[in-house]
Amino acid sequence: MRLSSSGTLLCLLVLFSCTVFALPLDHILSAERFPNVTSSFLTESTVSDFCTSSIAWTGDAGLDPNLLRDCGTASNTFWNVEVRRHGVSEFEFLNSETPSAHRNPNQRTPRRYTYDTCTIALINKPDIPDPYWPGIPLSSLPATDTASYDEIYMSLLAVVADCLHDHSQVGWGLAGEKSGVIVMLFRTKSPVDVAIPPSVDPGGLTNTTTDGMQVRATDHRAFMSS
Repeated sequence: MRLSSSGTLLCLLVLFSCTVFALPLDHILSAERFPNVTSSFLTESTVSDFCTSSIAWTGDAGLDPNLLRDCGTASNTFWNVEVRRHGVSEFEFLNSETPSAHRNPNQRTPRRYTYDTCTIALINKPDIPDPYWPGIPLSSLPATDTASYDEIYMSLLAVVADCLHDHSQVGWGLAGEKSGVIVMLFRTKSPVDVAIPPSVDPGGLTNTTTDGMQVRATDHRAFMSS
């Protein structure tokens, strides 16, 4: 069977979509294979205004040269333990002191995913460290919101692409029905990391990534309820 030119183009687009959105981040954003096309699927909310080079986020030593590598591994951990398991299922994200406002199963925050120099954190408005927050006015954010881990992952992907890779900065993104789930990427043990309350699972869990490296993800569980 022969394909028309339009049919061939459609197949290529489907293949590209499956490749980009189904693979872990380390297969997409490696330093050697970072695709120039990445910017084509960034949304309006993931522009460079969501990036920062503040030492409150990078630490006194500034941007660590290993941060891109370490954030790729931390992001891959997030994909493996959350996105693969939960996919597009909708949860309510809220901290331990916020009353539930939705009927969705709860996912309590803050949640950290850490590998060496890089930490990814999911937080809600009540736990944002005001002195270090470079983003939009906090009054515009809800205290609780619903989102899927797939949606959160795409926001994280945009932060890594636009901030870390393109601008050599760290940063943050938004996810959720009302943009109430904040995805933060910063250097481990930086002032902003210290200012955010402890994660919901202080003990942490250990996972093995595809390259055999041991990764500490400090707060993931197969299911978390209130």
